[in-house]
Amino acid sequence: NDPGNSSVFYTSLTDAFEAINTNGIAGDITLYINGDINQSTNVGLINSSNYTISIRPDSDVDRTITFSQATDNAGPPGALCIGIKNSIAWADLAQAKNIVIDGFAEGGNTRRLKIATSATHHGGNGPILLINDCSKIQIKNTIIYHEGASSGSSNYGVYLRCNTAYGTNKMPSDVLIENNHIT
Repeated sequence: NDPGNSSVFYTSLTDAFEAINTNGIAGDITLYINGDINQSTNVGLINSSNYTISIRPDSDVDRTITFSQATDNAGPPGALCIGIKNSIAWADLAQAKNIVIDGFAEGGNTRRLKIATSATHHGGNGPILLINDCSKIQIKNTIIYHEGASSGSSNYGVYLRCNTAYGTNKMPSDVLIENNHIT
């Protein structure tokens, strides 16, 4: 659902993240994944506010987000990229903090959210990237699956990195990766 307006629904992470990246947030928000998402483009998310963005399943049933972009990004490699805008171009690195990916539905205790890449996805773009000035990031209770790909080299499920030629030259910090199943 939309930041500040629970009656608006998005059909892709691209649209939801673009709304957040462009408008910011004025309070804590939760993006509930209410069905499987076939995401044909990689996405980026930023948050410079002190409010929290949570991503989780809407109910205690399995939900899968599958990335299938066959080409590499213009900037850093990754499918769900935290610390860069949707363009995923090096010039668009920006602060990202207070972001939670939680695979449990509210009140649940079973991993229900799966973030995966497809066999046609560019192999260099693993499921989750945290880049540069990211802090207070939590990835928990989630199934993270990087499918072997036909192009590029399949290499990671969660990637934390810094690029000294762009942005703040600061590694992600205060990151919690807990109780995930990573393949």
